[in-house]
Amino acid sequence: MGIVVNNVTLSIDDSTTQIDHVLICTKGVFVIEIKHYSGWIYGDAKQKQWMQVFFKKRSQFQNPIHQNYKHIKAIQALFDFVSADKIKSLVVFTGDGEFKTSRSKDVVLLDGIKDWMNQHENHVFSLNRIQFCYGRLEYFVCLIVRKLINCICRFYLNDRKYNL
Repeated sequence: MGIVVNNVTLSIDDSTTQIDHVLICTKGVFVIEIKHYSGWIYGDAKQKQWMQVFFKKRSQFQNPIHQNYKHIKAIQALFDFVSADKIKSLVVFTGDGEFKTSRSKDVVLLDGIKDWMNQHENHVFSLNRIQFCYGRLEYFVCLIVRKLINCICRFYLNDRKYNL
C-alpha cells in the first residue's frame, strides 16, 4: 500500500520548493525528481551542472541530485517524526537519453524503478504511519495554497485585507 502525491510545493528557508512526486509507502518516503531528456547525458553526483548533448547541441542543467536534496530537506523538516534514513531520494530519467558517465545509485532510468524499489526493506511504515504522513503533507500543501491565494487576492484587490 502506498500513496503518491504529485506536484508538491512546500516552504523551506523563506522560499518554496516544488517536488515532482512524493511516494509514502510501507518501504518509507520517496522523494522523486523526474527528468525527461534525449541524447547523451553527462554528469556525476558531485558536479553542480550536468550536460545534455543532443545532436551537436550542448545544454547544461542543474544536477538533479542536488535539486532533490532541497526537496529531501523540506520533507525531513515536515516529517520531523521520521528518521532521515527512511526518507529517500530518487531521480528518474524518462525519454531516450543515454548516460555516457556512470550513474549514481539513486539515479535510474524509467525501466529501473522496480529493481531500485526492491532494494529497500519492506514494512518500514505501518498503514497508520502512511496515513499520518499523508495527512501532514496535505495540510501543509493546503497552507501554501492559501497563502498564495491570499497574496493574489491582495494584489488584485489593491492590498485590501482578504482572508480565506
